[in-house]
Amino acid sequence: MTVAVDGDERSGSPRPGVSGSVVQALVSLIRFEAGETGVAQALALAAEERTFPVLADAASWTPLADATALFAAGALVTGDEAIALHVGQEILWTGGAVEVTTRLAELGEPEAAFRHIGALIEQFEGATEAVALEAGPGHALVEVSTVGGVRHAQLCEMTRGLLSQLPTLSGRSPARVIEHQCAARGGRSCRYALAWDPAPVHSDHPGTLTRTAEYVERDDPASSANGHRPPPVAADVEVPDIPEAHLDGVHRAEVELLVEQLSAARAA
Repeated sequence: MTVAVDGDERSGSPRPGVSGSVVQALVSLIRFEAGETGVAQALALAAEERTFPVLADAASWTPLADATALFAAGALVTGDEAIALHVGQEILWTGGAVEVTTRLAELGEPEAAFRHIGALIEQFEGATEAVALEAGPGHALVEVSTVGGVRHAQLCEMTRGLLSQLPTLSGRSPARVIEHQCAARGGRSCRYALAWDPAPVHSDHPGTLTRTAEYVERDDPASSANGHRPPPVAADVEVPDIPEAHLDGVHRAEVELLVEQLSAARAA
């Protein structure tokens, strides 16, 4: 699979499933939580006969059914019901994703990276199309669709985690993500509204801002990770302004709703 960050020319696999980078991130989280024994248990529970080096090869491809079995097994072994979300939060820092991550970071601003979201998603998930409906300083609206199939909830969660970390490539804090529409819950596509502080943060390595910072949520609090709402937005987070141009009524309403929720979280 090839990705061209500087243009839209790219060749993606039409097969549903995930790349070796996803499996690498998943197994790394299982190993961190449960050790090598936990990894062996997860592979056995998922009835996975391939070796880990084969599974984690960035050029390899794991079919959707096998991928969801691995996610389920990982959740069972670690007790982490939000493991797909956490994989998404870590995936940009896996070895197989380093090249595309570096190229996106070189674009300078998060909104520039979001304009290439289709190429990025293709690195990790097949039979999927992603597009930034809007991308500006401190905010973005992303739509993800499955080509010729049904999108699995674990992939929706993984995408939420991945999107939350994209601003960190440019030295910003992670984005707060709200999934207003979900294909796994009956929607025609998954639609994610994001907001982040446009001001750079000081960090030696942006990857340290991953996973434990729960900057993601759904419209309904009960479906958040482990059934809990994320903590309120920090008091020093700047709520981005909504641009006057480039948004139709539907898109503007979604982004404005996100900003209202962030403002309410700050005031709480």
